[in-house]
Amino acid sequence: MAVDKEARRKAQELQKLLTDRMSSEGHENLRKFHIGSRIPLSPETVRRAFTDTDYYKAMEPMTLVIICQHLNFKPDEIREILANYTDDKYLHKMIGKQPKETLSVFDEAVLAAVREIVKASPESTEHLANGLEILAWGAGVDIGAHTGTIRRRKAV
Repeated sequence: MAVDKEARRKAQELQKLLTDRMSSEGHENLRKFHIGSRIPLSPETVRRAFTDTDYYKAMEPMTLVIICQHLNFKPDEIREILANYTDDKYLHKMIGKQPKETLSVFDEAVLAAVREIVKASPESTEHLANGLEILAWGAGVDIGAHTGTIRRRKAV
């Protein structure tokens, strides 16, 4: 089955969008993305989503949603991708408008890790603040306003 020119163009646009995001998220290649993100899809499915233009029409919208979510696209971006690059008629309508600011997968992971540390050791907030300040100093940023709040935090 031949893919028409417009579908192939859209497939290439989508693949560039996904590949650019994968790179900006720090994944060097598809294998490292698959392993590092712990995406619940087979390596072959991920490979096809990023490289096969003939797979474009056959890719399930939910597969694309899962890939986008693991690439830290925001809900509004995912809804737009579904509407622009798939034949999806329902799923993009189910993704609600996001509030001004939402947590990314990365943000949620950092927050979950911090919560676990503080839950296990409430006194660790001082060490956590100190560690973050060292990292911030190395990056040349001042996070004193945030670490003050962290130091004042009591047990979760």
